[in-house]
Amino acid sequence: LQGAEQLMHLGQKLLGQQLFEKLMKLTFYGQFVAGEDQEAIKPLIRRNRAYGVGSVLDYSVEEDLTSEEAKKKELDSCVSAFEKETGKQREKRYSVHHKFGDRRDGVTGARTYFYADEAKCDRHMETFLKCIEASGGSSEDGFSAIKLTALGRPQFLLLFSEVLVKWRTFFH
Repeated sequence: LQGAEQLMHLGQKLLGQQLFEKLMKLTFYGQFVAGEDQEAIKPLIRRNRAYGVGSVLDYSVEEDLTSEEAKKKELDSCVSAFEKETGKQREKRYSVHHKFGDRRDGVTGARTYFYADEAKCDRHMETFLKCIEASGGSSEDGFSAIKLTALGRPQFLLLFSEVLVKWRTFFH
């Protein structure tokens, strides 16, 4: 929905944060955002289950970054410490292109994570573990969606993916 962010800001200003949140939970938004913690989500999960609808817990956190900040974070995260120190590119097959710096551009609803440091990835991991525990504690067949790109340096994930492909080729 174009202008959704502006509508939300206007609603928050006119209604105040608490009334705005209550109103949002009464709309379709409430179907997708079950609650703020493990206890708050249980009633909606039970109600949906009564209608044969299961739940997938998906913790998503987004940062309000400008396009320039997003590009800088993304491009910086794709360059290894070796490359930063020496100016030499270790892996010739992969190179960073500024066009892909802000992956959010022109995409509606896609969650993206921009690598900052390992401490932030560790905080994401702790949150994901809590989400998995909440999923298991809220229903007998709980399910959680985890976005691996929030758990590590993009360059590492790329190399790890390559290792998995080679490993699979080796054994098949």
